Amino acid sequence: MKRNSFKFKNNLPLKPLSKLSNQRLVIPLYHSLQDEKSLDFISPLYQLRSIETFEKDLEYFLKHFQPISLQDLIQLNKNKQKPKAPSFHITFDDGLSSFYEMAAPILEKKGIPATCFLNNEFIDNAELFYRYKVALLCQACSEKRKRANLETHIGRAGKDVLIKTFKSWTYADSDKIDESLLIAEIDVNEFLRKQKPYMTTEEIHSLIKKGFTFGAHSRKHIHYKHLSVDEQVEETSESTKGIKEKFNLDYAAFAFPFTDHGVEAQFFDRLKNKLDISFGTAGLKKKEYGFHHHRIIMEDNVLTAEQILKAEYLYYLLKAPFGKNSIKRT
Repeated sequence: MKRNSFKFKNNLPLKPLSKLSNQRLVIPLYHSLQDEKSLDFISPLYQLRSIETFEKDLEYFLKHFQPISLQDLIQLNKNKQKPKAPSFHITFDDGLSSFYEMAAPILEKKGIPATCFLNNEFIDNAELFYRYKVALLCQACSEKRKRANLETHIGRAGKDVLIKTFKSWTYADSDKIDESLLIAEIDVNEFLRKQKPYMTTEEIHSLIKKGFTFGAHSRKHIHYKHLSVDEQVEETSESTKGIKEKFNLDYAAFAFPFTDHGVEAQFFDRLKNKLDISFGTAGLKKKEYGFHHHRIIMEDNVLTAEQILKAEYLYYLLKAPFGKNSIKRT
């Protein structure tokens, strides 16, 4: 069974789906919103929600769920409880400036709490996530001269072939990515200065004063499947410690970069006393650890929040007889 199979023509009402699953908490995940300004560094990677669609998402959540704060979620975890009523908590990853400029004002106006997860090394536009560098290379393929230079450099021809090659690169290919950026005449430092894709320290502090919460998202957004358990623990501990200290937070929140797929049980055992709450991206799941939750990815420019959530609930219910709603960790 594939989740996408249930995203269309699902006319079942949400309430009985939610009740049957006994999953009263939904945690939507976004990265950025799309307005009239082009987001060349992210649009090749994610199907961004428009501001209008995001507002419709929120109205749907408010109609069927109660907003809940990160602090309330942490307290429920400590008490080993579930929310008494169907609840939702909005999350954004990567600490992008669009959260400050577009999402936060909407959320504040509607009185909806939200948490944004930050990569330590990207705050204040100090560095750029390697995947966003890849997105810039993909955009460069639309320019004839740059594409020709990249074809010569990479040794592969055709826009689609180049883009597929770039998207296959991982953090381990950082040198190749940076070299290709030079070939494409893309100055990342200039891009960071002019475009300012990430929030600044001052902006984050201002949002904290307004009640928004923040967590760590690893230092440089490295895929955890490429790290040993010791490296995963160190990366998480240092990232969380850095965010807590920098912004004087009294809680430790962490969201896995990419996914927690393949992360072993001993990782959670070693960090259970250091993290107040953590998040993966596997949709609706039974909780395996008291402090760990999974989120629902909302980035689709076609489907409504209703379609996405109903699909998640139906998918969950259909997997239940086969015991597929729990993640098995070695």
